Amino acid sequence: MRCASLTLVLVAMAGLVGCAASAAGGSEPARYGSRNVISQAEIRDLELDGCKSVYDAVVRVRSHWLRPRGMSITVENPIQVFVSGSHAGELGELESMRLDGVSMIRFISPSDATNRWGTGYSSGVIEVIHGPSPIGGGRRSPHLGGKAQPPINVPLPRS
Repeated sequence: MRCASLTLVLVAMAGLVGCAASAAGGSEPARYGSRNVISQAEIRDLELDGCKSVYDAVVRVRSHWLRPRGMSITVENPIQVFVSGSHAGELGELESMRLDGVSMIRFISPSDATNRWGTGYSSGVIEVIHGPSPIGGGRRSPHLGGKAQPPINVPLPRS
C-alpha cells in the first residue's frame, strides 16, 4: 500500500515536471492565446526585447508557421504574405517589414486562404495587420520604411 502511494506521488511529480518543461520550451502561444495569432500585447513584448522585423517575430514565437504542411513549401509553393488584406508578396517580404505599427500578425491555413482568396495558397498566408502603434499615435507603413503617417480622419455622418 505504501509502495503504491509512493509510486502515485512519483508519477504525479513526473507529470508536473514534464508540464513545466514543455511550458518552458514554447509556451508563448499558450501564454498569449492563439497558436495562429501574434497579438498586439505580444508584439509590444517582442519590440521591448529588441525584435525589429515581422519575420524575426514570427521566427521567435511562431516558427511552426514556417514548417511545411501537407504539400511541402517549395519555390513553386511559397507562403504568401498579405498586409491589411492586400497581397504583398512572398515570405521574404516579412524581413523588410518593421514590427512597429503592427497590431496583429496571423497565420491563415491553406484551406482558409483558398476559401478567402482562391487557389494558389497551398502553403498558407501570413497576414500582417497595421493599426495604431501601441507606443505613440498615427499609423506606420512598412512600405514607407516605417515612417509615421497621420491618423485616418473619417467624418462622422450628420444626423
